[in-house]
Amino acid sequence: MYKHIIAVIGLLFFLSGCGGVTTLSVNSIPDGADTTMQNYGKKFKTNTTFEIDKRYFGRAKRKSDKFCFSKTDYRSICKDQIINRSKQNMVRVQLEKIDSAVVFHSIPEGALVELSTDNLPVGWQKKFRTPIKFRATSAEIKGLIENGLAIKSIKYEGYYLQGGLQRYNEELLEPGKETSVTLKLTPIITTVRIMTEPEGATVEDITQGGFGYLGETPVVRNLTWKDIANWADRKKVQRTDKSFDSIELNLRISKPGYKDVIMQSLRIPIGEERTFKRGLKALVKEVSFSSDPSGVHVYVKRDVVQQLYDPQQGKVVTVRVPFSKHLGTTPFTYNIDPSHPLRHGDTLLFKKSGYKDATMLYADGEDGFHMVLEPEVVKAR
Repeated sequence: MYKHIIAVIGLLFFLSGCGGVTTLSVNSIPDGADTTMQNYGKKFKTNTTFEIDKRYFGRAKRKSDKFCFSKTDYRSICKDQIINRSKQNMVRVQLEKIDSAVVFHSIPEGALVELSTDNLPVGWQKKFRTPIKFRATSAEIKGLIENGLAIKSIKYEGYYLQGGLQRYNEELLEPGKETSVTLKLTPIITTVRIMTEPEGATVEDITQGGFGYLGETPVVRNLTWKDIANWADRKKVQRTDKSFDSIELNLRISKPGYKDVIMQSLRIPIGEERTFKRGLKALVKEVSFSSDPSGVHVYVKRDVVQQLYDPQQGKVVTVRVPFSKHLGTTPFTYNIDPSHPLRHGDTLLFKKSGYKDATMLYADGEDGFHMVLEPEVVKAR
């Protein structure tokens, strides 16, 4: 009888060791997490207990599987676990609540922001455009604080950040809360001031592809980034950080009764202010001519540039043609014709029969010219 009892106990022990039920309990804090048992191919919600099919093990006594847990507002996690055949197995995990957030804004929106580190929580980006919201757990936020996470740079074409990034970084992160950062950008304004004495002169940018009419002095022209970008496009300026750092103007300043002023290659750094001042020289309205002896004919001579057709070349060519005009006979006063004024550097020719021709150059601002002629033949006494 005792032998029979021992045989039965042995059989039960054998059956429990070789063909017993394998159970698995999967628990999470909090419960209700969506769970995937990857190798087994089972999806379920925690907390739960179920049997493992013996075919899962094959000939093995144990098998490793990966469990992945996810739940809204909690950080997803995966962990490897050994499952023992014919045993009661248990998997436990505690999910971290996503209770913190950082919201990045900029004025205007669409700025390119770069953070200072690559070691970021899941879903975060090192470079991004505003607006954007990043979420994290308190532990992740504490880790970012320890690593000194900060805004490294912010870029938006035509704008810059006044005062630097330090004040924004001081309140960037706080565990367990949602923080909001609004980066306020200032438009880049390039200011050109042109002043004349006297005022009321017309200012034009005569550069090909330039700004054209700028106004009457005193001129204060605030150029926006759009103005600068359009200028760069017309001028075909290579727009890189190194070469596109300034604009260049060529100005003509004009006022009735005054000599035109040309100001060339005026460089204005982008985002800065430059002032240019110029005194205007009044044009002479009347010029008196006298001579010794009197009765001398006065002419103005200059070369005039003209476009003429050259039949030999079969095209229009530019030529310099001599121009001469009789002004009067000394003594006389010549009234300047505003449409055909005397020009600085013009040649004044003095002619009288019996005397040698004489010349002098016209100078702007001079209102009187006197010439002494030499006789062609000095008579003997």
